[in-house]
Amino acid sequence: ADTGEQLDALDRGDPGHLGDARVCAVDEPVERGRLGMCGLLDTYPATA
Repeated sequence: ADTGEQLDALDRGDPGHLGDARVCAVDEPVERGRLGMCGLLDTYPATA
């Protein structure tokens, strides 16, 4: 639902929600080489 609302806002030319964006970085994954659907992947902690 949130994605649909954001896409509708962009379609109307309203990019206001992009002001809430942020960038974060994690130095190292918490797990390397975990089996995924299409191969191996590294996992990172979820952040809020």
